[in-house]
Amino acid sequence: ADDRSMAGETPGRRHTGPPRGRGHRRVSHTADVLLEAWAEDLAGCLEEAVTALTSAYVEVDSGAARTPQVRCIGPGTVEDQLLALLDEVVFVLDTGEGVPVSAGVRRRDDGGLDVVLSSVARDQVVGVGSVPKAIARSELVVVERPGRVWCRFLVDV
Repeated sequence: ADDRSMAGETPGRRHTGPPRGRGHRRVSHTADVLLEAWAEDLAGCLEEAVTALTSAYVEVDSGAARTPQVRCIGPGTVEDQLLALLDEVVFVLDTGEGVPVSAGVRRRDDGGLDVVLSSVARDQVVGVGSVPKAIARSELVVVERPGRVWCRFLVDV
């Protein structure tokens, strides 16, 4: 991907691109939910992607008790790892193990990821959107640059 892709630009259209630092946002899309996340490194970008996914469908009481759930994502492309992480969030939500609201991500020496999903009880959240059913591979993009990582993904609702 070139620098226009990193900034979210397409030919004939000008976008501001993701701001510096760390964050996430919802991008206009016709049917489903299109989300972007960014940070200085891959771990931070993946953490923001989880927060973006969560904020698309629930609001969480900041005082809600959080339960850690440890997950391991195997080595692979960054796109595969992002998809695996977001699929894990949807899986935890589907199985009733709580509502994942944030993640801590650490890259292992073998290229895999150690992830701690923080979940809250369902009665500690307020629904603000449709519950995600899956993450579409077709719109999934991860762009890595020195000191900056950006991703975009489509949530099927």
